[in-house]
Amino acid sequence: MPGYLTHAMILIETEKWLGDVEESLKGRVSAGQGLSELERKVLDLAEKTRKYLRYEPSPTISDLPPAAPAVIDNGIGNGISQYAFAGSIGPDFPAASNILVLNQRWAYDTLHKGSPRRAWEKAGTTEFITKAIDSIAYVVGTVNLDRDQKFYRIGTAGEPSASLVSEFKKPMMSYIIGHLSAIATHVIVHPFVNYWVWKEDNADHRLFEIEIDAQVAKGYFQREDLHSGQNLEDYFLDDGYGIDVLMELYFRAFRDTYGTRPSETMCAFPSFDELKTRFPALEDIIKTYPELANRLNLYHGYDTLLDNFTALDKHLLEHRIDEVDGLKGLLKDYPCKSPTLNKDFLYDGYKNTTNWAIDSGYDYAPRIWFRLFWSAAILAGGILAVKAVQSTTDDFSTLTETIIPIITFTLAEFEHPDSQEVKQEKIAIWEEKGFLENPEMWLLALDKSYSRSGHIFLPFSKLMTGIPLWDGIFGQGTDGFFDVSGGKIAFNLTNIGYIIGTITLGEIAPKVAEHWLTRLLSLIAGSLFDFFGAIFIGARSEEHGVEGKVLDRELYILRLMIFPFYFLSCALVFSLKAERENDDGTRETGFSGWDLLCGLIFPGIAIGWLVWGQKVFDSRILNNVISIGWPDTSTSSISEFLPFSADPATGRNTFKENEGTEFPVRLFPNTDDIMKSLNGRRYYPQDEDETTAWIDRAKKDEEARKQKSQESAKRDYKLKQLFDRAACFSALLAMAAVNYDEVERGDKERAKRIFQDWNLDYRTIPEWNDLMESVDLTTGAVVAPRTGDAKPGLLEAASTWLKDIKDGTTSDPEVIDRLKEIFGLASTTAGGPNAGIGILLRYEDNSPMADAEFEAVFGDQRVRGRTDGTGTATINIPVENADTFRLFLLSYPERLIAGGGE
Repeated sequence: MPGYLTHAMILIETEKWLGDVEESLKGRVSAGQGLSELERKVLDLAEKTRKYLRYEPSPTISDLPPAAPAVIDNGIGNGISQYAFAGSIGPDFPAASNILVLNQRWAYDTLHKGSPRRAWEKAGTTEFITKAIDSIAYVVGTVNLDRDQKFYRIGTAGEPSASLVSEFKKPMMSYIIGHLSAIATHVIVHPFVNYWVWKEDNADHRLFEIEIDAQVAKGYFQREDLHSGQNLEDYFLDDGYGIDVLMELYFRAFRDTYGTRPSETMCAFPSFDELKTRFPALEDIIKTYPELANRLNLYHGYDTLLDNFTALDKHLLEHRIDEVDGLKGLLKDYPCKSPTLNKDFLYDGYKNTTNWAIDSGYDYAPRIWFRLFWSAAILAGGILAVKAVQSTTDDFSTLTETIIPIITFTLAEFEHPDSQEVKQEKIAIWEEKGFLENPEMWLLALDKSYSRSGHIFLPFSKLMTGIPLWDGIFGQGTDGFFDVSGGKIAFNLTNIGYIIGTITLGEIAPKVAEHWLTRLLSLIAGSLFDFFGAIFIGARSEEHGVEGKVLDRELYILRLMIFPFYFLSCALVFSLKAERENDDGTRETGFSGWDLLCGLIFPGIAIGWLVWGQKVFDSRILNNVISIGWPDTSTSSISEFLPFSADPATGRNTFKENEGTEFPVRLFPNTDDIMKSLNGRRYYPQDEDETTAWIDRAKKDEEARKQKSQESAKRDYKLKQLFDRAACFSALLAMAAVNYDEVERGDKERAKRIFQDWNLDYRTIPEWNDLMESVDLTTGAVVAPRTGDAKPGLLEAASTWLKDIKDGTTSDPEVIDRLKEIFGLASTTAGGPNAGIGILLRYEDNSPMADAEFEAVFGDQRVRGRTDGTGTATINIPVENADTFRLFLLSYPERLIAGGGE
């Protein structure tokens, strides 16, 4: 995906493109020049689209989503609705939904490619838009309008009024237009991203797109770098009522386009043919319950296998499955976990994108804060470990003795009968043996170092994944306590029982609990529980679709890295401490400044080496868990393609129009050896080797696409040019969406012809040429510069048309026809025998019917016209229709004739 700022830039440029159109056409009107049918249509749509982009709620209707204009200090995009900016990240924010959950990117991949893995040529990306527009009235009827009475829905009281639907439509259309700008950006810019990434060895796709954003931040948004200036979050809609409305719309559009579950099995579950070979009894079951075959072909885990069967059929099926030896065990061995798409899933993705990826990631340099956080935590843990060991040299108390004075504000005290005896024994051992010759102190240092190394990670883990009754910051959708197998539940209950038993023993019998053998056994048992829990019980298996606890596993590994430093810290502190004396000549006991300083040495080494040097915390938590790193400000890879300079007149940075390294783009030949078909749908190359390990599929698919794509014949594209074309494309899509919303039901198919359901990541050569280049209709070859016989690319035609409007010239018929296509107007022939049909309209007295407006209907195409003073007119025949048509009079001058006179 191109980055968030690139999308926002294209949206802003979209509004500028529409403004140019509006200003130029209004200038013609002001000069007394007439507008053609196409020009009138475009002017009307441009005005309406810009109003959507600057949404303001009606002052006469209450309970509308709030106005949310972007308030930007330097004016870049100021006043454009935050609903539109929210739409500009629409295809991408589901990537941040439920980030700790296995297969959480399936919705994002589906929006980009049409399914989680297979990259369809027609991916449903713009069907999503038409479904969203079609859903607006429903959303208005079901959305919670009364924010004080949360469960009131207007749909239960009656249908919403037309005025309410019209007003509610405004912020939704603003979002949809923003979403279209993201589609346009992907379609036009991504072939360049693929070119650069695939020509470099070990290039990081995501990092390159962040570099583009970093350059856009400087060259367009007037920032010193990606992390400077006003918060980028100010462009995007905040949490609240407006988001509720958008997520309802988004959910319905996604559900109606793709469904709410992945369209492919999200684990390496055996194929249905393999299952029938292993379990022949399945044949008889399928004969009775044929729907089960579809469920097994699209397997999403045993828990959902029998959903929507009747209670009786479900009971009978479970019994039949139980009778097949080994089948149920195999089914349950593949949970195939993936999150179900719903409004909460979408809301989480949007919130994580704006609050974390953009606000924390782009607006600041959080990698520094992330490392500072862990540096402070490691230092604190080291001091706690030393303090925990030190307290046994001069004091001892049970947990109850510590807590009661705190919760009662020292009004009550409690002392266990054995506490003083345990305390005196520990002091005596310390006095007698010190540290180096004292095995109990060594064991105590090991125990406290291990436990405190866990304490510094536990709060972070719970903050991220939550606790009972709270999901945490990123814990949405992760496995709950009872969402795992019976064996894992038993292990977890045993672990909890061990923890409770250890605490209880310490409170009931502290002498037993503090004995060195008990402490040793407890350390061994606790370590084993932690090891098996993190490495085995909490392990993630993509092949089987087992979610596991991936964050806990990485935190456990980090704990093992930190623990030795805490132990060395304790060993250093107490080796030195044993050589110092109290005022009375006994071994030093209390906690001194030297203890503090010495206790920081080894944690400091751990911080310097692991946190800042090797960046282990970055890789283990950010890369391994959520597969991201903090965005950097580097632009070294993109600067040659996108140079900018300060405008002497304004002092503002602008991208250099005709500079920058030229490049080809990466495309796919539209041939059967490259583009395969499945059930009549074509898809881009992928790894077809059935022996490829499940976890390696994505990498192998990328390699297959890299190998089978090719560089475009044209090699002199420039990135600024692609940005301009993306903005033009976005504007055309936006106006087409407004047009689709407004036309009658019978005209919608024609009005949505521009929406080609492009795959957002990949492009075929014909698709690219149809948008960007002129093509000879006879040979199919690209013609540059375009000749009169060549069909211009859509974006070339639109750019040429706008330039001609500004210059006051008339565009070629081929250019006009390309634009008429996308606005539901009839394309006409340029000449030849079928260029037009002459008609003559007369009144009953045979006099000419002058200035009569008519409509000729050719199939589903409508052509309007007006007769001249002689009652004659020429009907331009739509290209795709013959010359048979129906003629309707829409208006004509009426004359009253009485007594032989008028």
